[in-house]
Amino acid sequence: MMTGFHECTRKSTKWYKKIFLHLLDTVLLNSHIVYQQITGKEITSLQFRTNLMRGLLEEYSTLRCPTKGGRPALDTPSSKQRRLTKHMCVPCNTPLCAVQCLQEYHTLKHY
Repeated sequence: MMTGFHECTRKSTKWYKKIFLHLLDTVLLNSHIVYQQITGKEITSLQFRTNLMRGLLEEYSTLRCPTKGGRPALDTPSSKQRRLTKHMCVPCNTPLCAVQCLQEYHTLKHY
C-alpha cells in the first residue's frame, strides 16, 4: 500500500521490466523506512526519492558531449542546401563521386 503512491511501473509488455521496477519500488520504500528510523526525520516518500535522485546525480553524473548526428532542426534549411562530395579528383581538383561520376567525367569529352 505504501508503494502505491509513487510507483515506477509503466505500461510495459516485458515481464522482466515490470519485475525490475517493482523491486526498485520495494528497495526505495525499504530505504526510506530505514532512513526515517536512523535519522528520526519525517519526510515524505516523494521528498526522499527526490533527495536520493539529486544526490546520485550530483555524485555520479557526467557532462554529455553534444551529439553531431541526428535530425537537423526544423528551422534550418540544411536539407535543401547542395552538398559537395568528400571525394576529389586530384589532378583536376574537381569534387566527384567515388566511382560513377569519376569514370564518366574522365571518359566523356564534354561532360
